[in-house]
Formats: sequence, structure tokens, C-alpha cells
Amino acid sequence: MKKVILKNKFDQFRKYSPLAVKRGLISLKLLKGKNLLTKFVIIGAPRTGSNLLMSLLNSHPNCLCYGEIFTNLKVGSWDIPFSLRKFGDLSYKKNDPIDYLENRIYSGYPKEIKSAGFKLFYHHARKDNEKVVWNYLKDERSIKKIHLIRDNFLEIYLSHISAKKSGQFVNTWNTSKNLQRIKVDPVECENYFKNLNENINSVREYFASEELMEIRYEELVNQRLTVLDDLLASLNLDSMRLIPKTFKQNFVAAEKRISNFNEVKKYFFGTKWESFFNA
Repeated sequence: MKKVILKNKFDQFRKYSPLAVKRGLISLKLLKGKNLLTKFVIIGAPRTGSNLLMSLLNSHPNCLCYGEIFTNLKVGSWDIPFSLRKFGDLSYKKNDPIDYLENRIYSGYPKEIKSAGFKLFYHHARKDNEKVVWNYLKDERSIKKIHLIRDNFLEIYLSHISAKKSGQFVNTWNTSKNLQRIKVDPVECENYFKNLNENINSVREYFASEELMEIRYEELVNQRLTVLDDLLASLNLDSMRLIPKTFKQNFVAAEKRISNFNEVKKYFFGTKWESFFNA
């Protein structure tokens, strides 16, 4: 396990450190930068495969995908490789998020980087100065909007609860912890489903339909080559085999993970969510 962790860290250092040096030279006008062919944003909910998609895109030599740069969590979870951060970036992002996006995320790259973007969850950039981010993305038609959806809401909910309990939100070394069975509150679960459904529909209504490229987690897992070929073409990137650095955290059926499964299944019988409990 330690060897895998060290290899992942070394691979990250090998990719991002030279890039950080080049970006520094570009900012000092000692090296000429080049405009990106394609800018993008990945919109969705946590636990829908966003880490998998980000890892796949970052395995492409001409693509750079940042994580949750507008997360509400503390600085330690700010999802940008350390070597690509600049002193003052946090306050820069907070005080002028649009200028930050345009100058730190969407520009200032050497010629080998052709496409760059970041993850934006439904609840991100909803406070204070950051609210303008959503308007900016709507107005900037040149930015590709990738809407990541997972059809089975129950799996999202269980993955969310399990990650909070274990403290492991990303699996980067292909191991799976023995998860404890979860007692699900049916009402809380239903509210989670409703909120998630509202967020999905809200994004579909907010952005023009022709702008949204919807990717389903289930297809990303089971029909990966086809999905990625379409995505890379949309991002103006050469088609190639992409290999992720993250792994699915568990493979246990919901019936075995929910301690009160029959009670919860009965609660959802006859509702639009019934099918989640019949798999």
C-alpha cells in the first residue's frame, strides 16, 4: 500500500511541478503562454463519480482538472495541487472569484495544456462574493458544462453516509474498508432524494440544454471508452486510453449495507424512488 501511495505522490509531483515552473515563467512574461482550446466545469453532487472523472481527465497529458475550488470546507480540503498554488490565492478567490477563474484557472498555461476546468457541486459558490460564479458560467458560452449524474440516488446517499463515517472520501490505493451496516432514517433519506432531484432539475433549467453535456456515472463505469471518447472530442483533446488514480470504495449491495432495509423499502413502496430498493 505504501508503495502505491508513494508512486501516486511521485506521479503528481512529476506532472505538476514542471507545469508550476512554466506557469511562473509565463506570469513573469519570461515564457509565452497559449490560450486554452477548451474551458470546462464539472457540475454535480458529491459521491456521483466526480473524483473518478477528474482523475481520468488528469491522466490526459493535455488536460488539467482541478477539484472543489469553491468548497465550503477548510483550507486543507482546498482541491488544487500544492505546487500549483500561489500565496494569496485563497483571498484572491474570495475577493474576486471571476478574476481568479479567468487568470488562475482558465489562463496562463504552456502550450501542452489545451483544456482546463474544475469541479463545482450544487451547493458550492452560494455565499457572499462567490455567488457570481454561477452567473459567470451561464454567461460564458465558451465554457463547456459537464453535468455529472448518478441515476441511483440511494447509492449516492449510502456512499455519502459511509464516507462521513469512515472519513475516507477518495480511495487512491485500491483498497476497501469493511463498512459497518447503516441504519437509515427513511424521512431523512427521502428529503435527500428530493433535494438532489431539485438540484438536478435546477441546473437543467439554468443552463441552455444545448450547453449541458450530461454524463451518467453508470455509463462512465460500464461504457467508459464510449463516454470518454465523446467527452474528449467535446474538449478538443486527442482520444486516448485514460487511467484513473482512484477506485470505487465498496461493492456491497444496498440490502446488505442497510441494517433496517425492509423497513426503508416498505416506506418507499409506491413512490418514485421505489426502484432504488429493488435492485
